[in-house]
Amino acid sequence: MFNISKVKKNSGGINFIAIDLGTESVKIGVFLKETEGKIQLIGHSIVDFKNINPSELFEKDKEVLLNKLKVGVDQAKSFSTYDPKKVIIGIPSANISSQTVTVRIKRTTPDKKITQKEVEQITQKIIANSKIEADKYFSQKHENFDSEIDLLNSDITFVKIDGYITKELEGFRGTTLEISFFTTFATTKYLNKLVNLAKDLKLDLSTITTNIYALNKALKSREDSNYILLDLGGKNTDIAISFGGEIQKITNFKLGGQSFTNYISNLSNIDAVEARKYLLSETEKNEKLETYNQEIKSVWFDNLKSALESVEGVKVYPEEILLLGGGSEMVDIDKMFNAIRNLKFKDEPKIRILVKDNFDFYEDHTEQANDVRMLNVLTLGKFALKILENE
Repeated sequence: MFNISKVKKNSGGINFIAIDLGTESVKIGVFLKETEGKIQLIGHSIVDFKNINPSELFEKDKEVLLNKLKVGVDQAKSFSTYDPKKVIIGIPSANISSQTVTVRIKRTTPDKKITQKEVEQITQKIIANSKIEADKYFSQKHENFDSEIDLLNSDITFVKIDGYITKELEGFRGTTLEISFFTTFATTKYLNKLVNLAKDLKLDLSTITTNIYALNKALKSREDSNYILLDLGGKNTDIAISFGGEIQKITNFKLGGQSFTNYISNLSNIDAVEARKYLLSETEKNEKLETYNQEIKSVWFDNLKSALESVEGVKVYPEEILLLGGGSEMVDIDKMFNAIRNLKFKDEPKIRILVKDNFDFYEDHTEQANDVRMLNVLTLGKFALKILENE
């Protein structure tokens, strides 16, 4: 995990900032965790960008991005007297490589219990193999790729010892181990840009993670559940396929809520604000606009189906689909169901939109964070807290 620094605990509890670096907007939350009770959201802001993708961190956009983020951080802090310095940054899946590697290992000393040291040795070998696969991915994605890559997140997702399924390795005996291991990697160059961004904001970076990975961790209480997470952001749609509460694969495609509004706006000569209102059913139906709406949604449905079909190693898809993100309210769930129903689901898929009320680990002391785009910030807050409390 890409940890930067450690937090110092004090009697006043832990307070920190979470930044969701999206493709069209940046969502910011200020959090407080006292000795007892739930994590508290004590400040927030959303910074919208019209002509740049903030998550890409292009050099040409640096000044605009930094200036607007400084305003956004100050606005989020203005809700309270706290002045947190620690920050976690969440990024879209377009900036990472994810893979699940399954290995079979024959132990030479099956009568001895598996020790923590042995688990660490096995883990390091699997991570090394995963890194090779991730490097291949980035080399195919980027022409003349020459950057190093770093591990972001990793989890053991499946363990079988001599045919018996278990959740742990340490403490068991056995000859044949079958282990599935999930990892995400990002380029060192990109991660260094995030480190520098935090420094420019005068914040101490604690960790970086993928938004959808942190979201899945917040759903950990559903560890016996299988589901697909669909984060319909501004310019991208992120997808995570989870079995037993553990992500097996993260993928994405380049279409999001902003794609819907831009398509309608460009073809109809109405501005993006009015196009968004139409997509959210806040204005009357219009035959021409509805034609454009169905055209772009059809393209999105086709891309969604292709993205799911391209995921290797999944024979049957989870039947529960959890939809979130700024574009989630624009999707016709019935039409989405019809577009993907022919895929190999165990049962008829059930689709629902995730909202912040689905989570009970936090208290919103601002009483104003009602935007659906704030959900990832909340789950980043929970993810960060676990790291900071354990340091």
